[in-house]
Amino acid sequence: MSRNPEQLLFGSVDLVIDGIESSGWQVIARSDGLEETAADDLVRWIEPELTTLRPLSGFPTEEEIRAADRRLVHRRIAGAPILFHTAPAGQDTTGRPNTMTHVVVDRSENTMRPLLGPTAWRAPWWCTPFGPEQMRRAELPPSDALRPGTVVTDDSVLAHVLQPGAADALGALADVVARNAERADEGQRELAVLVIDAVDDAAQWIGALLACTAVEPARCVAWSTLERAHGGRDLDRLRLSGLDIAAVPREDLRDRFDLPARCTVVDPSSPTRRTPETVFGRIVAAMAADPGLWLEAREAMDREVMSQLVDQSGVSLAWPGAMAQARAWLVQGDEAVLFSRGYSGNLRSDVESVLLRASVPALEEALPGTAEDLRAAKEALIGEAGQRTPQGWRELCLRIGDRLSPERALLLGRRYLDAAILDPDWLRQDRTGLEPLPGTVRTALAEWSAGPDGTVEAAALVSTASRTLEQGPPGQDPVRASLSAGTVRGRLVTGLLEDGVRIEHAVLDQLLAPLAQEMLGANAQSVPSGHERQPHLEVVTALPSAAREVLAERLERGLLDRAIHEAQTEGAVLQPVLPPMLSLALSESASGGRGWLSVQVALGAISAGVGELATALTALDGAARRAQEVRAVLVVEPPTAAALEGAARVEHLPALSALESSGVPQASRWTLVAALADPEDARSVELLRERRRASRAIARARREPVTALSWEDSALLLAEAVASPFLTDTLTSGGTWAWAENAHVAAVQLRDGAEGLPESPQLRRRLMELAHRGEQRSAAVLVLLSVGSQRFSLEEVRTPVDLDALVAAAAGDPRGLLAPTAQGWGRAGLDALRTLAADTSTTPPGDLASAAAATLPAAPTTLRDAAASVLDARLRGAPGGDLPRLIEEARAEFRGDSPGWARAQRAVPSLKGSLSSRAERLGDIVKKNLNLLPRQRKEGRDG
Repeated sequence: MSRNPEQLLFGSVDLVIDGIESSGWQVIARSDGLEETAADDLVRWIEPELTTLRPLSGFPTEEEIRAADRRLVHRRIAGAPILFHTAPAGQDTTGRPNTMTHVVVDRSENTMRPLLGPTAWRAPWWCTPFGPEQMRRAELPPSDALRPGTVVTDDSVLAHVLQPGAADALGALADVVARNAERADEGQRELAVLVIDAVDDAAQWIGALLACTAVEPARCVAWSTLERAHGGRDLDRLRLSGLDIAAVPREDLRDRFDLPARCTVVDPSSPTRRTPETVFGRIVAAMAADPGLWLEAREAMDREVMSQLVDQSGVSLAWPGAMAQARAWLVQGDEAVLFSRGYSGNLRSDVESVLLRASVPALEEALPGTAEDLRAAKEALIGEAGQRTPQGWRELCLRIGDRLSPERALLLGRRYLDAAILDPDWLRQDRTGLEPLPGTVRTALAEWSAGPDGTVEAAALVSTASRTLEQGPPGQDPVRASLSAGTVRGRLVTGLLEDGVRIEHAVLDQLLAPLAQEMLGANAQSVPSGHERQPHLEVVTALPSAAREVLAERLERGLLDRAIHEAQTEGAVLQPVLPPMLSLALSESASGGRGWLSVQVALGAISAGVGELATALTALDGAARRAQEVRAVLVVEPPTAAALEGAARVEHLPALSALESSGVPQASRWTLVAALADPEDARSVELLRERRRASRAIARARREPVTALSWEDSALLLAEAVASPFLTDTLTSGGTWAWAENAHVAAVQLRDGAEGLPESPQLRRRLMELAHRGEQRSAAVLVLLSVGSQRFSLEEVRTPVDLDALVAAAAGDPRGLLAPTAQGWGRAGLDALRTLAADTSTTPPGDLASAAAATLPAAPTTLRDAAASVLDARLRGAPGGDLPRLIEEARAEFRGDSPGWARAQRAVPSLKGSLSSRAERLGDIVKKNLNLLPRQRKEGRDG
């Protein structure tokens, strides 16, 4: 619909309207169709102040007034292009500077109407009164007079284009305008600061820029031919006001100030050499660099492209130039036409990006016989599937996909798929790291493949891809050509699903069958078995969740068939089948209660060190019961069994016992390992006691010396040595000596590596800790027996280990060796204390003392010292309520023998320190402080 432009005059004037006098800045006149509220909205955009580059004289002539500097601002407000023309108007009645602003609003919906922009510069119809009298008589020009002027013309802009550096200047202006056209956030828009020496130059440069596009996108560019800036804030204000281009006098920019962010200075007289960054910038720069191309491109855009459209809606800044180039390729059949000369970028890529992203209804919906060559040029850009590689189609989708219509997105997506299913290298590639197709393309492919016709076509597409992989050439990439069938099918599924293609369940199951067979080791010759098989991890991890669900279903069926086959042929079901990380990749798909696959996931998590043992034991128990149903036992593979041993703890004993009941042969060993994790726990004590009762080797170790034990029997023997006291009232019995000696033998054998010791690092560490503690305790008991009992002498010690090991171990922490009994010390401790107090000692051989000192610097150098350290630690570890009673009992042993008691206190310091009363301890503290005080004063410190 065509409408006459609306107009408004604004300035400072004295008026009498309907008998009412008004003066000052006000609306002088407005069109009949312009409502008062709309006029008020326009007034808010008017800037009446005008500081010209060339001030007028006090009494200017008519010629000087016509040539005076003026400002023309173009904005698009609420969808309507608006021109604000501000010219000097002399002085008002008060003597203040005055201006006249003439506003023209073009609300026509005809996008093909001529542009009233730079071509309106200095047009004769602008209202430019001068002086109060002319201001009062000012009138609006008739609407039919609003036509382009004669100052900015094709010839005048070409004269500016011919200036040196015009291509760089216009390219920079075009980049800013193009980037702003793509921005949705007004706060992030840019401002091009056009440096001028005369306002007329500003109009010419802006006219040259807008001559490179169509009239409708040109109406969206906001510009001003004259703005003053005295600092960075002024420029930022202009940017935030919505201007794309602001012409600023050179003299304003001579004063150095910080240029605000997102402001670009463009000086046509000395432009910066640069490469345009946008398609529009590259088109403008190419045109301005070659006068011949400028004329040829203008002719092509105006007469061969835009003249064929009845509406310019949807046309972007770069669209006319891009379409002119596409049409030239189609018509002339030669790549080296039009912009091909001196273009700074990838011309074909730029043309495709502009035309295929744009939606121009006048072109898409044109009647037959109109704009046919333009439509053909656009279709020729797309071409058939074989005209590009899959990567080429994918790059085209990525460049333009976010702006495509659903129909165009589906067309490009199908072209990409049609090329991809015939390229073996592309089908075999790893999709990791590839940028996904744009959402518009994926959505279009998803809707197509889910439709009634698309489902059949998608299945045929998958079938073609499979034939390409099976029967087609191997491709040029030897690495991809050597991939297994399962890996290739997995990558094919991932690629199709990530591209948006929906594949029916049955087709997915068929595609993933080779992958599942390889994972289960069906092709044993080409796929290694056991825990070494993990080549499919990346493929499974990359599969979308829907595909992993289908793969999990097929694996569950395969695992069940495998278990039945093993049970029938070998009587044992081996688990797990899948390697740990591969199992974990299927963890989400196994959460639906799938039996055998859940076992794989649970055991894989334990092997990888990220799972809960309770979960794994529950899964194993269920698998063991299912194995029993087919009259087979469940056997866990050694690497996973070692991981289970390392994770077993006391709290898992009930679940492990249940596994024993379910017939898992390794469960007995795991139960022992769990109890050994904390042999002093009540649950462990009970279980280990039962195990010892059933062990013939343990029964023999209570009666006579042994020289070799299995690691299990050694662990059982040491567990009792750690958890319960050696020494009782039957201290001098031969059984106690044999018991301590055999415990020491077991500790040394574990430490040195007993036969059949598990490979699990966690279990080995746990057994080494147990051996260390048992070695300490048994060695300390042997020392006490050697020194404290009159029945044994050093020569009678029958231990098979070196004495230096006994001495060194006795220096450890032997608390609890002499657990308090109802009889107090017991005869052993008192005998040892008597021996120490008698000031007699048995000195070991010289090499023994030096070896002990070299091994442990703090180790005692005599067996006497070893016994003293054991007794001292015994007292330190006694409960607080027992300590006074034990000291009194020891003192009673020396009643009437004060020197002996004193020697006993020196040998065992805890006897003396523990008897100190609270008052004695406080007295010691006071004495120490009194001795310290003089030295503190001397050194000047505050005591």
